[in-house]
Amino acid sequence: MPSESENTLSTGTPLIQRIFGNRIGLARGEKFVAATGMAFVSTLIFALVTLSVLTTRSADEMKTDLLTSNAIQLSTVLASQAEIRINERDLSALRRLLLDAASAGNIEQCSVIVPGVGVLASADSKETTIDTFDDLTAAAAPASARTVDLLEDGRVEINEPLRTAESGTLVLKLVTVPNQAAGFVGSIRLASVAVGVTGLFAMLWIYRRFRSKLGGISAVRDSLIAFGGGERRTPCLVVSESLGVEAAIWNTILNEREAVRQESMNNEIRESILMQTGDGIGVADACNALTQGIMVVDGDLHVLYANGAACSFLGFARDSVVGLNLHTTSIDPVAIEAIEGVASGAAGARGNVEVGDLGKIQDGGTILRFSIAQVPDAEDTRSILMIQDITQQRLSDESRNSLMAQATHELRTPLTNIKLYVEEAIEAGSDDEAIRDTALNVINKEARRLERVISDMMSVSEIEAGSLSIRSGDLRIDQMVDDLVADYQPQAKEKSIALDFDLPPKMPVLQGDRDRIGQALHNLIGNAIKYTPEGGKVRVGFEFDEDDTMRVEVSDTGIGIDPAECSKIFEKFYRADDRRIVDVTGSGLGLALAREIARLHGGDITVDSAIDQGSTFTLTIPGTAATQKKAA
Repeated sequence: MPSESENTLSTGTPLIQRIFGNRIGLARGEKFVAATGMAFVSTLIFALVTLSVLTTRSADEMKTDLLTSNAIQLSTVLASQAEIRINERDLSALRRLLLDAASAGNIEQCSVIVPGVGVLASADSKETTIDTFDDLTAAAAPASARTVDLLEDGRVEINEPLRTAESGTLVLKLVTVPNQAAGFVGSIRLASVAVGVTGLFAMLWIYRRFRSKLGGISAVRDSLIAFGGGERRTPCLVVSESLGVEAAIWNTILNEREAVRQESMNNEIRESILMQTGDGIGVADACNALTQGIMVVDGDLHVLYANGAACSFLGFARDSVVGLNLHTTSIDPVAIEAIEGVASGAAGARGNVEVGDLGKIQDGGTILRFSIAQVPDAEDTRSILMIQDITQQRLSDESRNSLMAQATHELRTPLTNIKLYVEEAIEAGSDDEAIRDTALNVINKEARRLERVISDMMSVSEIEAGSLSIRSGDLRIDQMVDDLVADYQPQAKEKSIALDFDLPPKMPVLQGDRDRIGQALHNLIGNAIKYTPEGGKVRVGFEFDEDDTMRVEVSDTGIGIDPAECSKIFEKFYRADDRRIVDVTGSGLGLALAREIARLHGGDITVDSAIDQGSTFTLTIPGTAATQKKAA
């Protein structure tokens, strides 16, 4: 039988909402009595809030008047005594007066201030800055009226002018501590809360009395209205049995009806899936045509039915799969445990589990998702398994996550450098043109680097989507080389690397995508400089044959590549397992993109390398004549 919480959720269907309007969210049978309770509660809360606000406001005003009156009386008495001692020029008596007043316990701060000069006397000796009456002649005359300020925490601050025979006017500053009147408002608020809680408990008692008398009948009425509106699902029609005997009897009727309907459904499943007819195409034949695996097992995990896709995914023979116990197969134990949990009801009526190792995909492994649902039967409990091969989906997720991680890492360095050198250029301003020019050059270099990184990532996304294309046009190699020299000579100079461009005396104009080929060469030369230690050499050589086919060799004296990994370095996100490149940043996209660009032009990229002996990458782009011959 569905729980009360399920019943509450089920009433939130669009059909029920159309029937009951905006009164959804309450259990059936409680809408009528709840309306009365809500009206009572609303009135009670409004009255309590109004009473609390008015009482609190009156108490606050009374507290303020009381605090202010007491403070003024105290300041008046102290001011008169202080004036006597000041006129007698008895500084010790004045200070003793303030100290005695502070000791009484109602004063937080008490001092005589000489405006514009300092503190003549104070209850706290550390605040005193004037030792004699001789400095009083420099005092400026303050306001002649008393000032009273009520602070937020309940203290009162009074500045009382002192009339003395001395030149200038002194000020008695008095700050009182909060007195017991501050707790009066809290007591009123507490009393209001107590009254409110008592009223709410009284309302709850009244509500339960109404509910016990009318709840069951009202709940059955609501359920009948839903049935008349077209609702036929039993979980949406049951009511809470706590509403009385009427609700319990109604639920019994619904459960008997559901049992009859379920038995009829099970008979149809047996006839259509487990019993295959020879006339035409049955449901079993249709299931065999699906690419998603379907399997039916009993409570002991014996196979009752399996379509062709399920047998293929799990490696079962079609002619011997029926009757097979899943415990005796090679299915992952995690999947077995999930199927058992649903079949026994311990894990609920539905479950999902994914099995497989992403790291074993290269060796032919797969990742399967099992969606399990329980089908109750009068005689046995059966479960339906929906099996999907989600290997490509997980590979795509892994590639996307790797791309995001590498992109974040690659973009951080140029952005940080740009920020630092912008700040340096701003600080230098026009005072130091050398520093400013250096900063601007670095900013320009890092901006170009950032542009290349973003371009690589966008190109890889186009490769993944199958939309990477080239725009063919006149390709002047000499202009491209000038750009490469301007970009990489400074980088090579920073690492003391000799970067040489070996060019023939005459270079033909090719047909190709200038931006794409330049992007490929940028990646090859950038890698050569990146993986070549200081003091090494990088050579970029251009050659053209009689068909104008271009071959670009990028050779270096760097750390080299293990020959066993030469075929893997052109894979996206691949980085060699070499401790020497742990601190070298890289996205693992450059070589994959460069080879894809070369192949789109009809060429390719090859590599010849050995550990600690350097590497040579050769980019081949067919010339116009070679392309025409190939087309012919």
